[in-house]
Amino acid sequence: MGDELQDELEVTLGFVEHVNVSISPRPLNEWESRVIERLLSTRFAGWGLWRAQLPYIRVVRTCSDCPSSEFSVDPGAPRILEPTGRPAVGVAPASIEGVDEDGTEYEVLLHVRAGLITELDVYRTDSRGFVVWPAAESGHVHDISERVRMAPS
Repeated sequence: MGDELQDELEVTLGFVEHVNVSISPRPLNEWESRVIERLLSTRFAGWGLWRAQLPYIRVVRTCSDCPSSEFSVDPGAPRILEPTGRPAVGVAPASIEGVDEDGTEYEVLLHVRAGLITELDVYRTDSRGFVVWPAAESGHVHDISERVRMAPS
């Protein structure tokens, strides 16, 4: 049964082949900055706190198969809060959805953990690597606030 479960996980979670690589901390590059700006172009509850964290972000890990990146955030950065006043956990209430060159859909999400922006998550719906990395301006920004819960402004 254990082998069956492992085989099922590999099929279901095809992204297990992606390799996240630690890098020397660096500021957001132009592509990351432009994509995050697009995600934050729609005003939503807590929008100002999300934007206020951008100068504090440093990229510390990148993916070998997609433009996803993980961040560290200076502890002095303002925290994104839930309506209860607790540090937010989840994703920004906006996403970018598009189509890779081979017709496979992709989505871009901005994750928050403990009130700090932790990841720019760019993935294809089939979990494979990108044929062509999306241009920063590609795809459409969508309000996903009905799917997520974030802090009021």
